[in-house]
Amino acid sequence: MEVGAEGFAWRLPRLRRRILRAAFVALDMEFTGLHSTSLQNNEPSLFDSPAERYEKARQSVQHFTLVQLGLAIFSKENSNKYVVHSYNFFLFPSTLGIRDVEFTLSASSIQFLSHYGFDYNKFLKDGIPYMNEEQEKILREHLLAGTWKVCSTSSADRDVLKKAIDEVTSWIAAAKEEDTMILQDLNGMKQCLSYTPVGCEWLCSFL
Repeated sequence: MEVGAEGFAWRLPRLRRRILRAAFVALDMEFTGLHSTSLQNNEPSLFDSPAERYEKARQSVQHFTLVQLGLAIFSKENSNKYVVHSYNFFLFPSTLGIRDVEFTLSASSIQFLSHYGFDYNKFLKDGIPYMNEEQEKILREHLLAGTWKVCSTSSADRDVLKKAIDEVTSWIAAAKEEDTMILQDLNGMKQCLSYTPVGCEWLCSFL
């Protein structure tokens, strides 16, 4: 099953339940490259120990970005049978960070992915936003300090977010306790972007 940003949120609860019940899982990742030519003394060698080979690969792949994550979840049905649920997640680096994300493309890797039918439109237009641990830590610090600002969204996204904030502001003025509201026309990315500005405005109004 292919999963992009548009359908990720509503599939996530079932995905979590399946992982929790799994006997084991298998992962496969596709990157925009594997071997960076910009690093010196980083070529794999037959004399590398497993730890050395891993470290070289880890340093090299940091120059590229993860574009697709394959996940297979194996659940044991009986003593002789496993049931597997497989997913292909299209990913794209999150633009929520303080600094824009830069990454490298390897011509041979891009050609390889194209040859095997990788859909670059889904990667670019519907990739699930993600961060590494360091990027997440920096973003959390700025959120807690109130210093994070959305600076990389398109004008179209900003229009949608402004409309959402206006709708919520109008709704909350007349809302009663336990009333709920559903925001329409927001994909996962825009939902995430809307939480912080709306939350900050509400919080500041009560302080």
